[in-house]
This record gives sequence, structure tokens and C-alpha cells, in this order.
Amino acid sequence: VPGAITFILGFKTIGIRPSWLERREEVAVRIPNNSLLLSVLKRTGPLLVTSANKHGSFYSPNKVSEILKDLNGEPDLIIEDGEGKEIPSTIINCRYTPPLIERSGLIPIETINEILGYE
Repeated sequence: VPGAITFILGFKTIGIRPSWLERREEVAVRIPNNSLLLSVLKRTGPLLVTSANKHGSFYSPNKVSEILKDLNGEPDLIIEDGEGKEIPSTIINCRYTPPLIERSGLIPIETINEILGYE
């Protein structure tokens, strides 16, 4: 379901992963709730992209000029579809039991705990 939750998933075995993820122990997965991005994903399938905010940051820049300041280099292509949300997605690390909420974002922790059946 598209939305403001990012799931961190681990790899079951060491050797089975694409070469571009060779040294990674985990990968973050998200389906954005944005009609333009969803139409692109329908045509391309999953995309490997960077986040619009720095790792560990609660602030998410919502203008392309702000996003470009945080990147190391410039992307080959920029598609602008208006301003984004300033509050980033909630990050849930599914490598832990129970799953660990690493960042509270647009979807509050209380809502996630309710869905997961945690008090």
C-alpha cells in the first residue's frame, strides 16, 4: 500500500543479492503515495533512489533546490512535481523481533503500534 512508511528489510542469505547491494546488510523499501511516482513505477518497476533527507534527519527538504544541497553530486534527471512533505516517512526496521521503529515520521508510532497489536 502506498504511504509514508519505509520498511528496512534484511537479506536471508549472504550471496544472493544484486551486485549493487553486495556490501549491504539491509535495504529500505517504500512505495510513495504520489500519483506521478506511482505511474513511473508501473512502467519501470522498482527504482534504486536516494532519500530526500540525510540519514538520521527528521527534517525532509521539500524543494528541489534544498534537496540538491544535501546530495553528493547531481542526479542525471530531476522530475519536479511540486513541493513535498516536510515530515519524512516513518521507518520500521523489520530485521528485529518485534520490528523496531527507527524514526517516527508522518505516521505516528502509536498508530503503528496499534496496527501491530502492541500496547
